[in-house]
Amino acid sequence: MSATADAYWLALRRVHGAGPRTCRLLLERFGSAEQIFKATEDEIAAAGVGRKVAGSIAGFNDFAPLEKELCELPRLGNIRPT
Repeated sequence: MSATADAYWLALRRVHGAGPRTCRLLLERFGSAEQIFKATEDEIAAAGVGRKVAGSIAGFNDFAPLEKELCELPRLGNIRPT
């Protein structure tokens, strides 16, 4: 099972060191959160991101807990992922 677009977004926002500026920079370069996670560490670093953050993004592959968290949102109230 592949990750949903929402899970890619959530993962990107949770990477330590990837604040709004870094996320915007990467989105401008790669076009989507999914494409950022498909990039290599070297490609991410070449976009202007520090090597440590680039490695964290490139090495991330545990989307299952994020998908589970996203599935729990509707149960918590009238919250629906967009």
